[in-house]
Amino acid sequence: YNLMLPRRAETLIPLQTAVPLQYSMLLGKNVAATTFTGEFVKLSLQGGEVRATASIDALHNVQVRLLSSTGEPLPGTIYAKTVEALVEAQPGFRLHFTSISPEAAMVIQELLASDPSAS
Repeated sequence: YNLMLPRRAETLIPLQTAVPLQYSMLLGKNVAATTFTGEFVKLSLQGGEVRATASIDALHNVQVRLLSSTGEPLPGTIYAKTVEALVEAQPGFRLHFTSISPEAAMVIQELLASDPSAS
């Protein structure tokens, strides 16, 4: 039948100021005890690009908490799947959001609306 779903084009917007975050791997429905730090350097309403000390292979589930500039967790949680490992000068990975709490969605919308490079 040669049927395929159309690919959705996702435009990640480079952020002038990186957004700090914490992330943990999901093991089934459980969150791993180890928490890592990183930062969003590109973002959209559907996903983002994270720079971190370690890269994660594609197709892993992660829980993400955004952090304030002082390092305090912001309200809300993001669940995502890694879609690509990045092994450039600084490792990282690309995420596709699978579930976003309303609080985290508001923070992301505010970040995208306030960033001059998003225009």
